[in-house]
Amino acid sequence: MRESREPLIPDQQYRALAADGADIKSVVRTLPALNRSTLQLIVRLAKALVGYESKNKMTPYNVAITLGPNIFRAKVEDPNLETHKIYYDALIEMIEKYAEIFDDDSD
Repeated sequence: MRESREPLIPDQQYRALAADGADIKSVVRTLPALNRSTLQLIVRLAKALVGYESKNKMTPYNVAITLGPNIFRAKVEDPNLETHKIYYDALIEMIEKYAEIFDDDSD
């Protein structure tokens, strides 16, 4: 993902997530179909990984730190840690509320 020309979360959706009171489910719905499907697969995998937290120490936060920079890329790198908190929080919410955000009750 890091090597792709465009980020999985395009700039428009990235900025929408950064807005106060952003509804993650609504933002996810505006993603192009391929991006949405890919994101759903990655978040489903992350959710499964977090399910083994007692053995692998991968909390939702740890997964967000690991995957976040590859999923969310602003057009301009921002060294401000508050910027990183935006996508960490968004990814954590996607993991914790996976079924609700992606309308997937297959678990």
